[in-house]
Amino acid sequence: ATPSEIALTLHLYPHLARKFRPLPEPAPVGPIHGWEDFRRRYPDGRMGSDPSLATAAAGKELLERAATALGEDLQRFLQAP
Repeated sequence: ATPSEIALTLHLYPHLARKFRPLPEPAPVGPIHGWEDFRRRYPDGRMGSDPSLATAAAGKELLERAATALGEDLQRFLQAP
């Protein structure tokens, strides 16, 4: 999972924080040559992801910003002719 996904989980489900620590090492980075190469290099789907960057505080901020942006988009949509 990416730091943003883990951060949201830590914010929404703080009781899971201890269960999933320590987090995996940062994923490697590098060139990719097609989907088969990607799957071989990153079998868990992470590419250049550093899960240690995730915090519950970051998850809270991400959720608040996403909710605000969604609310603003909805208002614009509802006000459109």
